[in-house]
Amino acid sequence: MTIKAMILSDLHLGSHDGVLGFAAAQAAGQTHKAYLKQRLFDKLRAALGSDTGAQRFLVLNGDTLDFSLQNYAAAFAEGQSFFRTLAAENLFDEIIFIAGNHDHNVWQMAQQETLVVDQLRKGKLPHDFEHVRDALLDLKTNRLIIPGVTDVTAAASSDSFFIQGLFGPAPAKMPKLWVVYPNLFIQPAVEESHEARPILVTHGHFFSLPWVLVTTVFPKSLQIDGCCTLEQLEQLNSPLTEMAWTALGQAGTLTDLAHRIYGAVAKGEMGLAQKVIDEFGNYIDNEVWKGGAWNPKEWVTDAVIKGIKKFLLYLIEKGVESGDNHKDDQTFLDDGDNQKRIRLYLGLSRAQYSDLLKKCGLDWRAGMPQQVVFGHTHSVIKPPRSGPFSWAWGAEIQNTGGFMKDVRKVAATAVIVDLHGRVASIPMW
Repeated sequence: MTIKAMILSDLHLGSHDGVLGFAAAQAAGQTHKAYLKQRLFDKLRAALGSDTGAQRFLVLNGDTLDFSLQNYAAAFAEGQSFFRTLAAENLFDEIIFIAGNHDHNVWQMAQQETLVVDQLRKGKLPHDFEHVRDALLDLKTNRLIIPGVTDVTAAASSDSFFIQGLFGPAPAKMPKLWVVYPNLFIQPAVEESHEARPILVTHGHFFSLPWVLVTTVFPKSLQIDGCCTLEQLEQLNSPLTEMAWTALGQAGTLTDLAHRIYGAVAKGEMGLAQKVIDEFGNYIDNEVWKGGAWNPKEWVTDAVIKGIKKFLLYLIEKGVESGDNHKDDQTFLDDGDNQKRIRLYLGLSRAQYSDLLKKCGLDWRAGMPQQVVFGHTHSVIKPPRSGPFSWAWGAEIQNTGGFMKDVRKVAATAVIVDLHGRVASIPMW
């Protein structure tokens, strides 16, 4: 089996709960390089086999880095060590980096550098954000096509921006590195009379509510009710993602407080969260409603503040609970609301793929994805025992799990795609 692409997800480099980080290597009494080689890269080499003539792609399918409640230095320190070791192993010719919710900021930074900073550096006005950058890996022609990127001379070797710093000082042998978001389409050979049914690789955060909250709650006000596009799904939800999963990790003592609250609530201890909410309630009571043209009676004020505090406490508790519960097994796909979101996302992705084919100059008819490979859940979700998921329009589901110890058992797989588009899963942890 000649492997064309290997897909990993949820490495969470920089996270306290990651099993590929510095702390895990130290606990094993090894250097980070030796630990990564033994626990991951030797397994990848064995899975790839001895066919060294094939062009090989490593797809990092989201949450490679972890900026949530982590500062940049911690995430990029482990990230550089990982990528330097990866380059030295010489396993892959090209790396495709798909941002997830925990490293969504990589995609934001990529847009800021190429569309804002570089433009201003040239004395020009910034361009609008692109919001999506999809890519096509054509298995028949052995080409990775990212319109506006791979066909630009200056970026012929790889994306020419800050992300190259993940390798540290440029090693002698460095794979090409590309950033795409939120989808990679891997297309097996297409017969002239058939639809192009790609393998859709996406992180999967848009499958669950927290990362589509804005478009779910306010479709009418946002004027997207029933007619949302993939660009709008990203554009409208990204501010909340950035605030919760990046900005809060760079906020000093606020980050420390958020860490303590999250850890306590995860253990069922609500005291610290209650204390913070009480402080907020006291400010409202003593400063906001202390006077003015409208000053309700004290009992009305107390009742309103009590309701606000109770609601905030509920949000904190449910937010932590949601963060734990989405890391689950087959129930993630059995949930009716998640199914609806996946169906919607597949439809939007099909429309996006149709546009991508036009940009690539291909006259194929875009069909629904034949396979969907996603991560995000941190637990390997098994594909159905027989037949496809009817609610997913015939698409078979593959889940990679993740390299995290925040679930009952660490479970991670490598999903592999061969030259003919056949998909398989190999346990990695």
